[in-house]
Amino acid sequence: MLIGYRYEEGPVLRIHAVNWVLRAGLLLMVLLLLGLPALLIGDVDFRWKWMRGGLLDALLALLALMALPVMGLASGWYTRVRETLEIDVPGNRAIRRSCNMFGAAAKVEVFALDERRKLQLRRLVIASRSSGRGPTRFPAQLWLINNDSSEHQLSFETVQIRPGWAKTQAFLQRVADQLGLSVPNDVIELPPPAQHAASGSQNQPRDRWQPPVARRRAKRRNKDRGGAQPSQAAPSAGPNSNDAVPAIIRAVMALFGAMLAVYSLGKGVALALGVMRGVLIGGSLRNNTVHYYYWADDRLSFLFHLMSSSMVMLILAAAGWGCLRVAMNGDLPKQP
Repeated sequence: MLIGYRYEEGPVLRIHAVNWVLRAGLLLMVLLLLGLPALLIGDVDFRWKWMRGGLLDALLALLALMALPVMGLASGWYTRVRETLEIDVPGNRAIRRSCNMFGAAAKVEVFALDERRKLQLRRLVIASRSSGRGPTRFPAQLWLINNDSSEHQLSFETVQIRPGWAKTQAFLQRVADQLGLSVPNDVIELPPPAQHAASGSQNQPRDRWQPPVARRRAKRRNKDRGGAQPSQAAPSAGPNSNDAVPAIIRAVMALFGAMLAVYSLGKGVALALGVMRGVLIGGSLRNNTVHYYYWADDRLSFLFHLMSSSMVMLILAAAGWGCLRVAMNGDLPKQP
C-alpha cells in the first residue's frame, strides 16, 4: 500500500497515515541536495570556471554550494511526513501527532472527547477574482465538532480525504464507530477565515498608521509629559515563541540573502563599469547568446537595458535584504 491508512485496533484506536510516495520523494530530494555540491566540486569544468571567475563569482558559487546541503537538512527535518491519530474513548482524549521522517520535531495536539457532538467534512473554497476562472477548492478535511462549539481536525495532511474513495470511507467509518457518531456524507464548503475576519471588521474603526519615527516622537512626548503610554501587546521574544524562525531556516535565509546580495553587488559593479565604458553586455537564456549594447550606436537600446537591469538588481537586493533581516531578527516581519 503506497497511500492509505494503517489501523491498530483495540480499546484505543490508532490510525497511521501511510504515504510512501511522499516519503520517497522527500528522501530523494534530500539526498540530491546533499550530494549535488560534492558532484559539482568533483567536476573539472565547474572547478575551472570557478577558479577562472572573479572574486564575486567565486563567492557566489561558494554560497550556492553551502546553501544546497542546508536546504536538504531543513527540508528533511521540518517536513512532517509521519502522522498518527489516537482516539482513546475510555481515557476521554484524542491525540493527533505529526513528526518528520526521523520521528523527531514532533507536533502534538491533545483534546478531550467528552463534549463531542458530530463529525463534519469541510472544504476550503477561495473565490477567484477574475470572472473567467472558477473558485479554488482545497481537499476536504474531517473535523470533530463539540457541544461548546470547539473544533478539532481529525484528518491528516499527507493523505487526502476523497469522498467516495474506499480507503476514505473506511477511515471515516472507523473514526465514527470509535467515537459513537454518525458518518458524515456531505462536504461543507467554507471560505477562508481571513475573509470572515475582514467582513466582520469592515465597519470597525481602524487605528491610523504612523511611521516608526512619528511613533517614537509621540512616545517620547508622552514620557516627557508624564502621561500614560498606550498599552501595546508585548512582542514575542525568544526562540520558543510561535513567530520564531528555527535555526536551520534562519541559516537557509542567511545564505539566500547573502547570495542575492553578492549577485546584486556584482550586477551593480558590471552596470557601473558598462556605463563608464559606454557598452553594456546582456545575454539571452533561450539561445545562449550574448548581446552588446553601445551608447554610441543605439542609445535607446542602451538606456532600456540599463533601466531593466537596474530594476532587476534592485528587486534582488530588496529580496536579499528581507532574507537577511529574517535571519538576523529570528522572526517574520509583521505588518503595522
